[in-house]
Amino acid sequence: MTADVPELLTYQQAADQLTMSVRSLRRLVNAGKVPHRRIGHLVRFTTDDLTEILASARIAPLPRSPRRPRH
Repeated sequence: MTADVPELLTYQQAADQLTMSVRSLRRLVNAGKVPHRRIGHLVRFTTDDLTEILASARIAPLPRSPRRPRH
């Protein structure tokens, strides 16, 4: 039986897909703010991790305020 092994991305590959610097991504990992995988001393990311990072960064639009009546 073989399990589906997800593709693991390096810092550089993940940062490129997230359009951010490797340094910024490292800071987020070190602060425990983004999902990742540790394999020994290596840090890797799956595409699901990247999807989760992007979803958590989503900002909902502000509701429109009602217009004031003109006098």
